[in-house]
Amino acid sequence: MDKPDCAELEAILATADEYRATEARLKALKTQGSAQAQALAGITDKRTRLAAATYAYWFAPEINASDLAFGATGRAHPSALNKLMGPVSIGVNCERCDRDLPITSRTQMKAVLDGVQGVARFAEGYRVICTPCREAVLAARDVAYREEDRLRSERQRVLAAMPYADYLETEDWRDQRDSFLSCLIDLRHTDLGCETCGSQGHRGVFHRSLDRLGAGDDLILLCAPCATVLQGAGKLAGPPCEGNQLKASTEQRIVAAHDARYDCGPRD
Repeated sequence: MDKPDCAELEAILATADEYRATEARLKALKTQGSAQAQALAGITDKRTRLAAATYAYWFAPEINASDLAFGATGRAHPSALNKLMGPVSIGVNCERCDRDLPITSRTQMKAVLDGVQGVARFAEGYRVICTPCREAVLAARDVAYREEDRLRSERQRVLAAMPYADYLETEDWRDQRDSFLSCLIDLRHTDLGCETCGSQGHRGVFHRSLDRLGAGDDLILLCAPCATVLQGAGKLAGPPCEGNQLKASTEQRIVAAHDARYDCGPRD
């Protein structure tokens, strides 16, 4: 390919040459820094050697931590140096206990500084917390989850012991029904027609089994004729009740909530 004769191209090529030269220089500096870090092993006084490696670790982040670790301890792993250095302070306090947050590595320091500038990383609203507080938060969550699970199991036992018609009068049933219908619209991307024949006629929400009532009901949306057929075939659980029926007001509310969530336009 012939090279065009113009000043603009020459400027681009000169910049590219400078870029390559800079990359080569950076590579050489990296090699030099690695050798200098490992040369710390030549310091005979252990305390001075560790102090020099520690200072370089925090104030010369461009120098590889493994090289500093090898120069200070003879082991090429940052954790070997981290254990000997001990924590440092960067002026950031734990947002839970308000104590100084001890920093033990470059990785942790970056995470803490990023966390201070970012949004809450914990559901409790904390951005940065110390290790003991983190463990305490997780322990508190575990206690809360266990209590929620106990209450959920207790509620399921109560619901399972109810007559079917009484269950269909509970808030648990209404939540399960509404969640099922919302998911049905999301999956089918259409209105709430019978799942067997698609009819928009008189419909109801029925149980296929009575396991896990109030915590994952196994439901199906059927028109009246299809419900009669499946009921006769023994494929529906629980005797048909008024509470199974899908009221127009309920359908309108579920559809409106779906349309609002996905910013759908008005329906015909």
